[in-house]
Amino acid sequence: MPCQNHPSVDAGLDTCTRCAKTFCIDCLVGRKAGWFCANCDRELGGPATAVAAPSPALAAPQGRTCKNHPEVLDGLNVCAGCGYSFCPDCLVELKGRRFCAGCKVNAVKDIQSGVDGTGLQLAGIGPRFVAHLIDMFVTFGIFTVFGFIFAIIMAAAKPDPNSVIPAMAGCGIYVLVIGGIFGYHAMMLASKGQTLGKMAMKIKVVTPEGGPISMGQAWIRTLVWFLLQNCWITYIPAFFNKEKMTIHDMAAKTRVVRLD
Repeated sequence: MPCQNHPSVDAGLDTCTRCAKTFCIDCLVGRKAGWFCANCDRELGGPATAVAAPSPALAAPQGRTCKNHPEVLDGLNVCAGCGYSFCPDCLVELKGRRFCAGCKVNAVKDIQSGVDGTGLQLAGIGPRFVAHLIDMFVTFGIFTVFGFIFAIIMAAAKPDPNSVIPAMAGCGIYVLVIGGIFGYHAMMLASKGQTLGKMAMKIKVVTPEGGPISMGQAWIRTLVWFLLQNCWITYIPAFFNKEKMTIHDMAAKTRVVRLD
């Protein structure tokens, strides 16, 4: 049975919760009690009773506001299309993902044409490996700078050969270097979703829906990667799953996508 309003549309259909008539996704509105056509939605109160669709969605990172309503700070979710944060009244759920008004049109067209609009352009193992090598050079540079500074300080201070000061200073420098490397990866991912290596290779860390990752995801991902990177075991699962997830991707629930 085609859509009541658009007889030519016979794909991506659903029924109105109240009148049970068949409509295309573009004709239905998600409310707390279900999906309603325009007539039933008006009879039930319309926008005044509008809330988010019942399915769970990705929470927007803290500190952001609705793109359309800057005064709204709470109850935000991320649009699966553009990645911007919106309040519940600005989003509609389609096939388990939420879209803003601007992205909704293309999402509906994809669904009606049978195209899976939820697919991400996942980055291959090659670009990710090269990005990792670039970041290794960056972190090696951090080691070199701190080591050079330490050598200058020790040469100027000329400590007693039997003193514990050089050993203690060396341990302190080592801790600072490790903290710098860890912070570099975590903070870059939290702010941009990319390290310098990923920027160079035009790849980015995102959520499964394609949106920006949260601060918590960035730190969890970096921690697991940091603990497992030396034995390379974290990368093995990426060769055997279709979403190319490493162990640190699985732990943080992230994906790595191409930007080109």
